[in-house]
Amino acid sequence: MRWTSAERWDGVVVERIHLERFEPPEFDSPDHCVVVPLTPAPVEFLVHGRFRRHALVPGYVSVFPAGAPRRVRHAGQEVVVIALSRAAFTRVAERAGAAPAEQHCARDPVVDHVARALVAEAEGGFRSGRLYGECLGLALAAHLLGVRAAAPASQVGGIAPHRLKQLTDYIESHLSEDVSVASLAEVVGLSPHRFAHNFKQSTGVPPHRWLVRARIDRARRMLRESDVAIGTIACATGFGSASRFALLFRRATGITPSAYRASFR
Repeated sequence: MRWTSAERWDGVVVERIHLERFEPPEFDSPDHCVVVPLTPAPVEFLVHGRFRRHALVPGYVSVFPAGAPRRVRHAGQEVVVIALSRAAFTRVAERAGAAPAEQHCARDPVVDHVARALVAEAEGGFRSGRLYGECLGLALAAHLLGVRAAAPASQVGGIAPHRLKQLTDYIESHLSEDVSVASLAEVVGLSPHRFAHNFKQSTGVPPHRWLVRARIDRARRMLRESDVAIGTIACATGFGSASRFALLFRRATGITPSAYRASFR
């Protein structure tokens, strides 16, 4: 294994793995799994008693529902494995009235794009925080279940204004914490999947971007109005480290935190 996101995100684990040539006995997984190839290789899946050969190349994905027995003959290959917890997957399915995902292997640009975004986040040191990975996991589950992007008519309004104010106040008071999708959804009484959708509908941005923007705004105030050390500001605003803070601050403002502070002195 090259690396894993285990314990970073709730409901989704992403691992980059180098597979050797192997043929394990039949097995199943407690989680829904998506395998995204990073390098090409032939793979054979046992389907209805016969092995069927697939040329797995970047852009193709293999989906394995939780609890479904499977057997494969695998050549050496570099892959990303995304495990979506059964509980998280079921919540999305029940809320959307969607049927369970079925085992399949096919080209899927959406899954490939989400997988590569998760890989970039992991290999970049999880700079965007917990909320980012969890939102991508929910989006992936919704896509695999065929959930339509449009909300039902009764939910077109997103989040009610008073609830949204309650939520943004909660975010402001917890900026130093690595908040989860579940904790934010609980504030407004929605499922994590419905929360992520309705929040973007109400604000125009996904929850993780709103959180980063709120942290940047707090950091700006602290840089302008205090002489607190930049490392302390990074921790107080939830960025975790001065290097991560500097990277995201410069991405948002075009200058470093120290240069921003100096412009007000």
